[in-house]
Amino acid sequence: MKQPVSIYSSWAKSIPQIIVTAVLAFAAMTGLPYDSVTVALVTSLSIFFTYTYLIRYFVAAAHRRGMTALSKREFDTAIVEFENSFTFFSKNKWLDEYSSIMFMSSSVWSYREMALMNIAATYSMKKDTKMYRVANERLLSEYPDNQRAKDALEFLDALKNEG
Repeated sequence: MKQPVSIYSSWAKSIPQIIVTAVLAFAAMTGLPYDSVTVALVTSLSIFFTYTYLIRYFVAAAHRRGMTALSKREFDTAIVEFENSFTFFSKNKWLDEYSSIMFMSSSVWSYREMALMNIAATYSMKKDTKMYRVANERLLSEYPDNQRAKDALEFLDALKNEG
């Protein structure tokens, strides 16, 4: 069964990151008293990575806590945190819609979709087939094009038909 989802990148969603880095580098070049491309790049990348880390750490905190709990095999805690992440990003859809800019995320999936995928994956890791099915059906109802949910349900149907 599928593993939890963290990030699966899209080159198209990487464009804002490249633009922000270039703008920061340009700003560093014009704002520093010396003409050093290296210093400008180091400065801009430092700002970029600090911003990215801090916004993901504080704003996407439930997602991060869910991934941490999952890595510790604390499945019930992970499910609660992924539900919290789904709820937070459902209430703040604009953050999810503009995640390539807000979070400098190049993920092909939104945080809401990742939360639902991670809930399903957590039930899979718990070996709770019934809830794994329910979670994938929920995922598919929210995201009808989600291939992971389609594959999971197809797999579960094949198992059911064999037994």
